[in-house]
Amino acid sequence: MMELKGFEERQGTTREMGVLPRDAPDLRTWLEHRTEITASLGRDVQPYCVIIGGGQGGLALATRLKLLGVPTLIVDKHARPGDNWRKRYKSLCLHDPV
Repeated sequence: MMELKGFEERQGTTREMGVLPRDAPDLRTWLEHRTEITASLGRDVQPYCVIIGGGQGGLALATRLKLLGVPTLIVDKHARPGDNWRKRYKSLCLHDPV
């Protein structure tokens, strides 16, 4: 099995902040950041992992790999993430007391 080096869990001050302060010098909108990442994946940055299926499991795995800094590509037969739920169920309630 291939061992990946350099993808350790970031902790403390190296951990991703999530939200940048408003006075950050390189403040970009989410859409600008996402467009930049999408444009570079496959050209400047090659994915280390390909996930087949953009359902709940595939999205959860992609999120975990993103936090580890692993470039990942998700391939799904549907047009949008979560379409497998939208096309299967009339409605979806995740916070059911039962």
